[in-house]
Amino acid sequence: MNTIDPSSIPVTKEIWAVCDVNNGATVLNGSKGNPYKTGGNLDSLIPILGDSVRLHLGPGVYLTRGINLPATFIGGDDGVTGVTIKFADSAFSQAGVARMFRDVNWNRYFCLSNWTLDANFVNQPAAQSGNFKVEPIAVKTIIGQVRGCRLINWGSSSAAYP
Repeated sequence: MNTIDPSSIPVTKEIWAVCDVNNGATVLNGSKGNPYKTGGNLDSLIPILGDSVRLHLGPGVYLTRGINLPATFIGGDDGVTGVTIKFADSAFSQAGVARMFRDVNWNRYFCLSNWTLDANFVNQPAAQSGNFKVEPIAVKTIIGQVRGCRLINWGSSSAAYP
């Protein structure tokens, strides 16, 4: 099996961000020395990702309602541990499929490493309907790799539609 070296994939943006739930979202320049402060809300970064990004997150829990990915997305390849991406409570109130990372079109590159993905299944009203499932990653990509990620709280395999 071939592996991809995420650091060799060209991107047009490198964005650094920290969780910093005490200060709310603050728009800084997103550099390593002056990272965005997300206030724990990953979705606050979505408008600035652009078409091609390497996203560096500091430790913490980042809430999301799901992320539409840019054509090139590299996340978690810098060895930082303690990063959790979590579906916000009541992110999905209707039955169907919830996708944490999803594409709009085919991706050129998708690499994800070392993050914990938390579906927060029990806190989704749609989960109570029995016709709801969560997919951590639903991506069509030309070159892709997911490595060292943990999936937690994805519901019960005994549910009618796990």
